[in-house]
This record gives sequence, C-alpha cells and structure tokens, in this order.
Amino acid sequence: MPGNWLLTDGSGRMYFVLTLYDTPIASSTGLSDVSLPRIVKAGCDA
Repeated sequence: MPGNWLLTDGSGRMYFVLTLYDTPIASSTGLSDVSLPRIVKAGCDA
C-alpha cells in the first residue's frame, strides 16, 4: 500500500506513544521552538 500508514484490524482504540531519550529536545529549556511530528486523522475508507 503506498503512502504512510499503519495496518490495523479496525477493532478498538489506537494509541501512540512518543518517547524521547537523551536528546536535545528532551532537555530543551524552552529557549527555542522545536517542531515535533504530528499525527493527523485524514479519513477512513473502511
């Protein structure tokens, strides 16, 4: 299947966890803007 996707069976809820270990983002002091990835619900053709 082309594009970015995650295969699921369609039952139940889906949860995502982003964990940052020992990175400049994890220890940011808030002095700079950091752009994190985002998850967008685009649609469902099921």
